[in-house]
Formats: sequence, structure tokens, C-alpha cells
Amino acid sequence: MWPSLLFDLAADPGQLTNVIDAHPDVAERVHEALLAFMRQMGAPEGRIAKFLRI
Repeated sequence: MWPSLLFDLAADPGQLTNVIDAHPDVAERVHEALLAFMRQMGAPEGRIAKFLRI
């Protein structure tokens, strides 16, 4: 599994600073949006399960 990353592209277009620890609420919203998108697109639950946090 990849590490969780979140970047402020406006302030850091080179994606050098991971801001996930400073913005867990944003990271959670992005994660939920990804899961919703995958379900909307008909991704198999087995594939979606790989993105679920346990």
C-alpha cells in the first residue's frame, strides 16, 4: 500500500511537502470522494476494499 499523501498545490506546485498530518479532515473528504467515485463507476467491491482504511 502507498503512503497517504496530501499536497497544497496552490502553495506547493512541486509537491514537496506532504500536509496530510495538518489537514486530516481534507484527507478524509478526498478519501470518501474516491470511494464514492469508485462505487459510482461500478468498481468491484474487492478493488474498493483495497482503499478502505482498516
